[in-house]
Amino acid sequence: MLRLQGPIWQSSCPQLSLLSSGVDNEPSSSVLAAFGLSEPATPLAGGTGPVFRAAHLVLKRADDPEEVAWKSELLAALPEEGFRLARPARAGSGEWICEGWM
Repeated sequence: MLRLQGPIWQSSCPQLSLLSSGVDNEPSSSVLAAFGLSEPATPLAGGTGPVFRAAHLVLKRADDPEEVAWKSELLAALPEEGFRLARPARAGSGEWICEGWM
């Protein structure tokens, strides 16, 4: 289940600038904490780029912050009528992305 959420470019989350620089291949402990996770992240097979699961969330790299914000706002508000989908999750700051992870 993917959960994420909010405007992200003026981020209060530390190291958001990592989006445009060399980035880690797995979410840091500060990313996990930002999403309220205490379990370690374990890699998942498949997907595009690095994808990890920690507790009830799947974390992956956010390539385009504007697209992530748009999709996340849409998916968070979409009524589930006759289908189910993975709801995005906000970090504790209320943003959809932390340190380049969503």
